[in-house]
Amino acid sequence: NAKERRVINLKKYLVSGISPGNGGVGRLMRVLAPAYKKKGFKVICKRNNLSIRNILSKNNYLQVAVELIKRILSKIWFDVRCSFIRKAVVVFIHPQTAGYKNLFKLIGRNELSMYVMDCSFFCIMSYNTHPIEKNECLQCLGGLLPPDSLCQSFPIEINKNINIKYLNILQKRSKDILFLAQNYNQKKLLIEHFGSETNVDIVGMNTEELLKEKIHCNNTFNVVFHGTPIISKGLGYVIELANLLPNLSFLIPSDYGLTMKVLQAELLPKNVTCIDMSWESGLKEQVVCADLVLVPSLWSAPIEGALIKSAFYNDNVATVESKYGYESEFNGIKNHLKISNDVNNAAQCIGVFFKNFKRQEGKK
Repeated sequence: NAKERRVINLKKYLVSGISPGNGGVGRLMRVLAPAYKKKGFKVICKRNNLSIRNILSKNNYLQVAVELIKRILSKIWFDVRCSFIRKAVVVFIHPQTAGYKNLFKLIGRNELSMYVMDCSFFCIMSYNTHPIEKNECLQCLGGLLPPDSLCQSFPIEINKNINIKYLNILQKRSKDILFLAQNYNQKKLLIEHFGSETNVDIVGMNTEELLKEKIHCNNTFNVVFHGTPIISKGLGYVIELANLLPNLSFLIPSDYGLTMKVLQAELLPKNVTCIDMSWESGLKEQVVCADLVLVPSLWSAPIEGALIKSAFYNDNVATVESKYGYESEFNGIKNHLKISNDVNNAAQCIGVFFKNFKRQEGKK
C-alpha cells in the first residue's frame, strides 16, 4: 500500500544508548549494528564510558579529567545527531541511556519502533525487583506508583520524579510507537501497561554466541551463578542458598570486593568462591562443567543471554519462578529446576536434586 511504499523510501536509523560491547545490550549491539548496516540503516550509538573507579585505582587523575570531557562531548554529539533525524524509519534502543528527550523528539518526526530491552517502560529501576521483598514487582504496571522510597532510577541516576514524568509521557505517546518485544511474556507486559491497542511485534533476540566445543573440566563447582552481580539478577539470593547448602560449592563470577559492596556484607559463606571472569575469560568453561547452573533473576526478565547460554551448554539449569519472566515460557532446558522465590523452599529443591544427582563423565 501507499504507506508501505513511503516507508521503504525513507532513510533508516538504528539509535542506541549503548554501543557494541561486552554487556548484555552491548553484546546484542555487536550483532545488530552490522546487520542493520547491511539493511541500509545508519547506526548512531552513544559512547560506552570508561569506569572512573578503575581509572582512579591507577591514580591517573589526568585520564579521569579526559574521560569526563569525552563524556560531555560525546553526549552533545549524540544529541545533535539525533536532532537531525526527520522523516525516517527509526529503531530506538535503551531510552535510559539514549535519553527520553531524544526518544520523544524522534517519535514526533519519524516512523519509530522501540526494541524493548527490560522493564524500564513501567519501572524506574529497569529491573522490576521489589527493593524490600526482593521479588518480581508489578506494582507500577499500568500506573506509576513506586512502592518504596528505595526505588531509584537505574542504570542512569536521574531524579525520581523526572523519571516518572518521562514514563507518563511515554504512556501517553505509546500509540505512536511500534514496540519490538523479545518474547511473548514481554508482549503481555507491554499490553498490560499501555493498553490492548498497543502495537507490539515479537522479534526475539540473537547474540550469536552459541557454539558447541569440547571443554575439559578442571576445578569445577557444584553450583555456578550465571548473571551480573546485582541483586535483581539474584546475587543475594544465591548467597542465601549457599548459607543453607554448606556442603555444596558455589562460584560467583565476580570480583570479591565488588560482590561484598553489592551485598553490603562483611563476610561470605565459606563455600562461596568469587573469581572475576567474563564469558570469554573462564565463565563459559565453568558453566559447561558445573553440576547446576543458577540463573535466578528476580524480575520479569525477557530473553537473557545468560539463560540461553546456560541451557545450551548445560543440561541442569535452575531459575526462580516468575509470572512474566522468559523462564516461565522457555522450554529449552533439559532438566529445568523451577525454584521458589522462598529461599528455604529453593534450598530443599536443590538438595533433592543433588541427592539424586549423578555427575557426568569428565566433570571432576
